[in-house]
Amino acid sequence: MRQLVKAVQSLFSKRSGALQSESSPADFFRGIRFRLVSFVLSLLVVTTFSVSFIVMQILDSALLDSLVKRGSAITQAAAVPAGFSLLENDRLAMDNLVAQIKASQEELVYVAILDLEKNILAHDRLDRVGEQLPSLTGKPIAQAHGVAIVRGQYEGVDSFEFRRPIYFADQHVGSVVVAVSASKLMASKALAHRQIFTVATFVTILALLGAILISMVFTRPIERLADGVSRLQKDEYVEDVPVRSRNELGMLIRNFNKMARTIQKQKASLQGLSLIHISEPTRL
Repeated sequence: MRQLVKAVQSLFSKRSGALQSESSPADFFRGIRFRLVSFVLSLLVVTTFSVSFIVMQILDSALLDSLVKRGSAITQAAAVPAGFSLLENDRLAMDNLVAQIKASQEELVYVAILDLEKNILAHDRLDRVGEQLPSLTGKPIAQAHGVAIVRGQYEGVDSFEFRRPIYFADQHVGSVVVAVSASKLMASKALAHRQIFTVATFVTILALLGAILISMVFTRPIERLADGVSRLQKDEYVEDVPVRSRNELGMLIRNFNKMARTIQKQKASLQGLSLIHISEPTRL
């Protein structure tokens, strides 16, 4: 019986080091509570930040798509009147159109109407009229419905350039070019990323607290059982370990309580027999 007690004690002594005064601080990191907290927390942290990364990617894509649609809509709205003005060679009308578009959108970097040789016929900066406006050098973003979208630097400003060809009676007569500053997009991204990171951090803190509570729920019965085994191994009196579950752990605790009562009864019986034996006179 004593060997059984030692076997059970050795099974849980490694997991109940935090309760025993003779245990070293390093035993805490080998204990079941620390391992359970580490596992649950790691799983939740990985899941939380993975979901956060996916959400940020989706949000970034949605913000970029919104900017692309807005830039395409601006060039489309400008292409029709610009076509009439090109055919009539009405420079005043083109200048007025460019000025109105530039004034309507504060994040526009520049607006221009070009001929087939990419010469500037109208520009929000009048001193650029007559110059050539080559395509912005940078990373191509998309090309839909004939609109070429490129992201690059224009005079030190991170911009998205939308270049739409102008057609009149199925003839290519020029192009309308609009550049949108990327600063608003980047600011929206940064704000969204901060909010997502804040939520992820808050969820991680809650996950840590939850992992600690879960570990306490699962490990406290084991620690009580380990403490009872330790007391029984030292021949100390052991009270019944509370049984608060009907699962395998609860069954184990009930069996331990039965075993402890049996051992203590046998010990009491042996002590009684010893006292009787000592009290009887010695017979020759």
